[in-house]
Amino acid sequence: MESLNVTEIKKGDLIFSEGSSDPVLYEVEYGTIGIYKGYGTDKAVKLTEITDGYFGESGLAENGVRIASAVAETDSGVIRLDAESMKEYFTENPFKLDVLLQDLSRRLRSQDRRYIDACKYIDQLMEAEESGSTLDPEAIKSMKELISGK
Repeated sequence: MESLNVTEIKKGDLIFSEGSSDPVLYEVEYGTIGIYKGYGTDKAVKLTEITDGYFGESGLAENGVRIASAVAETDSGVIRLDAESMKEYFTENPFKLDVLLQDLSRRLRSQDRRYIDACKYIDQLMEAEESGSTLDPEAIKSMKELISGK
């Protein structure tokens, strides 16, 4: 099937943009893909790097609208899976569906941790504001790291 060929992507190439319509799931065969919010702006935040597994599932699952941008951090190779080819691909390679589910679970768990940390920092900010005290410098540093994705 033609859509299952590895597509070569050069370092720095934009694979898809935040807000674009692209109902495709990607599997990384080699290389590193960076996922960014606000890519190309001075407020860009790298959300994650992917060196194996899948990315772009929200574009496929949510009518193709991208919530972030994907950029090749290194020369990379990806397999593009649209809705039709994805069904055949996972039927022929059922173990790959397990890999996708593990990827999604790992990312969801990571986002849950970040959300919990953000809630803790907001509570600390609110307590400091109510008491008229200043926030602990270590907490400020941790908040900045959380926001910047580091």
